[in-house]
Amino acid sequence: MRGEALFMFLSAVAMAEPEPERFSWADAQRHVHACAGNDTRTAPRTDRYAYFRTAFPIGNAMNSFVHLFLYSLVTGRQPAIGPDSGRTVGLMCGPEGAFACGLPWLDETWLGKRGRRVISSQGDHVTPQDAFDDTEVHLSNPRHWFQYYTVARWVDQIGGRSKKPGDQPDSRTAFATELHVSRTAACVAEALRCTGKPLDKEACAMARAMQLLVPGPRLRPGMAAAALREADHWWLGDVDDFRAVLENATAPKDWDRGQNTTWRDRTVFYDPVRDQGARWQGALHVRSQPPKFESWPCASRPGKPCAGPKAAVQAEYDAYFRTMASSELWRCAVEHAAAVASEMPGGGPAKLFLATDSDGLCHAAHVLEPRISCMNATPAHMTKQTATKLHEDHDLDSHHAALLDWFFLARTRWLSQSIRRESNHRGLCDRGAPRLKNHRVDAPGRSFYGWALAASGLVPLP
Repeated sequence: MRGEALFMFLSAVAMAEPEPERFSWADAQRHVHACAGNDTRTAPRTDRYAYFRTAFPIGNAMNSFVHLFLYSLVTGRQPAIGPDSGRTVGLMCGPEGAFACGLPWLDETWLGKRGRRVISSQGDHVTPQDAFDDTEVHLSNPRHWFQYYTVARWVDQIGGRSKKPGDQPDSRTAFATELHVSRTAACVAEALRCTGKPLDKEACAMARAMQLLVPGPRLRPGMAAAALREADHWWLGDVDDFRAVLENATAPKDWDRGQNTTWRDRTVFYDPVRDQGARWQGALHVRSQPPKFESWPCASRPGKPCAGPKAAVQAEYDAYFRTMASSELWRCAVEHAAAVASEMPGGGPAKLFLATDSDGLCHAAHVLEPRISCMNATPAHMTKQTATKLHEDHDLDSHHAALLDWFFLARTRWLSQSIRRESNHRGLCDRGAPRLKNHRVDAPGRSFYGWALAASGLVPLP
């Protein structure tokens, strides 16, 4: 079924179906409690907290967050963020952060008044019984949990069962010994309403984690205004397209995350949808893995050129960049995204958005294929490199650019990725993201893209 017939069919379905059912974090926690046999220890408690901390950039930070999301869900604790959550979370969700985030931002005064203990994936900082009964704030270890596989794998780890050599059981919850590991994954899937959906259960759980942390996702009004004000200096493409997508995903001026228990009852969870208003018709993430971002910088000094293994890595990257700067990938990606988007209702720019970590690739791709829009800014690693201003006397910097890249990837109808160390770039023109399992966020170079895909909330085409 193609073209106008498919459009009419989807439109009829959209009109016939009721609004997607929405539910809250409190609803999900109550379901886990009931699923655990109404054990008093699993009852949601507004005086028990799990505080998120991470030392990682966006992708691995979200890998870490989903661990805390699940930990809080099954123990009845309330997830929280604040000044001690790390640079990435501050840029995303702090008082001047980019996104309208769903969790309360609790300041240092609040945290300082409470005892704190570290949730460890190694050692015994928090015992199984502590996970439920301890009144102290449980802190995630900022340098652990940088990989995430699936809910099922997470349950195996807390239960002392491993699927890979070297996995160690940890002390995250008491479900392992007292609430039956075999039931926990089912309880989580049911609580998040991820059964019997168009989206795979594991992909659905990831979407739920993003719906709680960054509902929408939506930009805060100040961030959106700054981006619109400064776009003329670094945006390649039609600024009207930029504005259309941005304005469709900006939080209202009276938006308030809620600093008390009211946030728990906000109905931020909903079934993934096929369309959410003005989006890019397609987006492509090109993960070039430049050596300077991968601990392989090749810096030559006067009289001493770069040599050895690092020079070989740099030469490989340079050859790759020359190929991509003249690649047919751009044209076929735009055309495939347009073909897919034509089958879906809703408005939005008939363009493809490009996000890349490769300096200069945005400009090269836009010259070769003007239907590509992108941010022509020098990429910067959010935790390894100091941010630089995108333009003199303006507010946004290179770290904000990374956040905007991630945001725009999540505001699209068709999404795919190209990674330098994986072959067959041409294949990207024949498929979009499969939206299955964990989107391979455990693999190098995949997490930034995988969590943008989770945040997009789109189900696959039928």
